[in-house]
Amino acid sequence: MKRTRQKLHSRRGASILLALLLFLVASMVVSVILSASLTAVSRVNDDREREQEYLAVSSAAKFFAKALESASYRVTTTTQLDEDKNPVPEGVVREASSLRGLDGVLAAADSGEKTIRVTLRLPDGVDTALPKTASVTLTLGDPDGNGIYEFTGAVAAENASQKMFLKGQLQKNEGAAHTMTEHPDPSDPDAESFYEEQITTWSCSGKVSMSTGEFK
Repeated sequence: MKRTRQKLHSRRGASILLALLLFLVASMVVSVILSASLTAVSRVNDDREREQEYLAVSSAAKFFAKALESASYRVTTTTQLDEDKNPVPEGVVREASSLRGLDGVLAAADSGEKTIRVTLRLPDGVDTALPKTASVTLTLGDPDGNGIYEFTGAVAAENASQKMFLKGQLQKNEGAAHTMTEHPDPSDPDAESFYEEQITTWSCSGKVSMSTGEFK
């Protein structure tokens, strides 16, 4: 009877239960801390990856914008005329063009294209974040009365899901046509040939704007 009473009043079981409860609480705290740490590490890795992609595509966009701002395109068209100074059918006798800066974009605009796609091979050593290639798609609007074409564009770099958007203006200048007279036969000074020459130039008007959001 005495031994039974001692067992009923013993605190040993309560101590074990309290120890188990403290262990359970400690385990939950450790689990929460580990989960928060893993989430933070994952977030840091995602932020670093997004930052690297942003650096890659922004570097490509800066390279393209600079190349386009310095580009120029010139076409000299010479048309044969008859004695009344009217163009002869199929009378374009020569057309010479010169390119400077970004090849292809201004030439495509001059040919009437409204959507221009370019793939750039980017030089090594320009920027540590610069990718090897980038694709650019430009959309030209209709010209105003001064020969200015508004354009918007999107730049995508290899291995980057982000895009950089561009906005700017292309300027088309058509020089005044002037007439030339040639004497094709030296033995016949009265024999004359008439030609009309016109020079058209294209260039980027002002700076190219860049944004991470699409221009409206």
